[in-house]
This record gives sequence, C-alpha cells and structure tokens, in this order.
Amino acid sequence: MRKFIKNVTLINGKQATHLFGFTYRPKEFIDCVAHIRCLSWILLGSLQHSALLHNNATFLSQPIPLEANTHIAEHIQVILAGFAEQSKASVLHMSSLFHAFILCQLWTMYCEFISSQNPPGSDQYHQCTLTLSDFWAKITPGILQLVCHSKVVSKLTQQKKITSH
Repeated sequence: MRKFIKNVTLINGKQATHLFGFTYRPKEFIDCVAHIRCLSWILLGSLQHSALLHNNATFLSQPIPLEANTHIAEHIQVILAGFAEQSKASVLHMSSLFHAFILCQLWTMYCEFISSQNPPGSDQYHQCTLTLSDFWAKITPGILQLVCHSKVVSKLTQQKKITSH
C-alpha cells in the first residue's frame, strides 16, 4: 500500500505553472494522466472481478485502499487545473478530461460497491460513504472552476467574433 501511495503522490517543484490555486509542472500533468489511466484499469478490473464472482466470492477484491482517496483526488485536481491551460497542447491533453471523469465514475462505483458489502450502519459502511463524500468535496470546486473558465472563454470568443464582423 505504501508503494502505491508513493507512486501516485504528486511531486511539486520549481518552474511550476499556477492555475486555480494549484501548482503543477507539464511533466506532472502527463504523469497524472498516465496514473489516472492505470488506476482506471485497476478499478475496472476489480469491479468486473467482483461482479463476476459476486455470488461465489468470500472475499472482496480491493486492490486500491480507500486511504488512496486523497491522492486520487489530487490527480483529478491536477487534470482539472491543467486542462484549461493546456487543453490544445496535444491529444493527450485534450483527452485528459475524459480520463479524469472516467476515473471519477469508477472510483464512485468502487466505493459504493465496497460500501454495499458491509451492513448499513457499520463502521466500514460509514467509512466508505465518508470516503466518497470527501472525494467529491475535494474535486467539485475544480469542476466548478473549469466550468466558469469555460464560460469566460466562450464569452471572449463570442465578443471577438462580434467585433471582427
């Protein structure tokens, strides 16, 4: 678990770009997309395994611990912050938002599945529910900032079209 968390931890350093109050370097952005894609495949495999063996399984397939929630949210935040700045830099940047939202959906399903395997009212049930609420509380401001940025860019583009005619 420590190795996993170490591998998904973001590295901040010099010559970083500042956007929406979050710091990242272009290499970090690319690394985040790679980590997000890898995490998505792991979560998808876990969910598929759990679905196929749902009636026969006596154990829960949980390759990513719930404690990785913060690190996953940080990766999503880097993509949300960097997308506005770098969205047309490359195909990878343009598809980064897609990968980030797929991971959000898979993490939500993963946490909900783990939660459903515990009796309602149990500590494990509440832990899963709180983990999921914490995740969305961390990334929702980034989503809202991206939407606001998109509206500003759209208005500027419309004004530019009007003045050029």
